[in-house]
Amino acid sequence: MNQPSSIQADPGDFDPRRRFVRVTGVSSRGFVEFEFSIGSPELCVELVLPPAAFEEFCAAQAAQRLDADDAGTAHTPAARPIDDNQLRSKR
Repeated sequence: MNQPSSIQADPGDFDPRRRFVRVTGVSSRGFVEFEFSIGSPELCVELVLPPAAFEEFCAAQAAQRLDADDAGTAHTPAARPIDDNQLRSKR
């Protein structure tokens, strides 16, 4: 059975050792809303964590940051921590 070309992916691009995080927002209560992916950023799950737990999660997963304001540029969690001012402006 042939799949549409939009669904087909090069299996060589998938690496289960790579982890990705894309912050999608900060809730009115200060929780970090984000997408987490393993192997390829195209398939993800949506998660919500408090800021400190989010930073710990990113470090434990050694995840690359793929935030929307970076236009696809990857960052390590240490390079782009959640800014306290960003959290205060969302409350």
